[in-house]
Parts: sequence; C-alpha cells; structure tokens
Amino acid sequence: MKKIISFIICIMLIFTVSVAAVGCKKDNTDGKTVIRLNEVTHSIFYAPLYVAIEKGFFEEEGLTIELTNGGGADKSMTAILSGGADIGFMGPEAAI
Repeated sequence: MKKIISFIICIMLIFTVSVAAVGCKKDNTDGKTVIRLNEVTHSIFYAPLYVAIEKGFFEEEGLTIELTNGGGADKSMTAILSGGADIGFMGPEAAI
C-alpha cells in the first residue's frame, strides 16, 4: 500500500512541475522567462519567496516573477484555470 501511495505522489509531483514549466512564457522585451505567481494572501510563510524576489535571485537565473495577491483560494484557483496565473500558492481546499 505504501508503494502505491508513493507512486501516486510521485506522479502528482511530476505532473505539477511539468504544468508549471509549460505555463511559463518568454517575455519579448528582455528575453527573460516571466512567471505569473498568484498567492492566496500575503503570509509570513512566503517570506523566503519575498526575500528571493527582493534580492534579485530570480533575475540572476533569467526569471521575472510577477507576484499578485488573489485575495482567497477560490480567486487564486480561478486565476490559474483562466490563464491569468502560471502558479498559485494556496491550501488544498481549492483543489478539492
């Protein structure tokens, strides 16, 4: 049973990473990859992300992060499904 659950989790992770990578687009002006990130709310849990953006770590790797606040898990999920965001930070309730 543990092997089946581990296999399912691995498949879900592979799918999530591939969907995130496919959803990114190239910006024509400077050639950097633009990632539209929608967070459910500003939270201390996302502090490493905020620091990485402010310190320019993503820029060094050729990425531009467009960070938006969804104002709720339902709105963040809607942004992903409608193509307004590439990645959404939210709890499991939106997926369920």
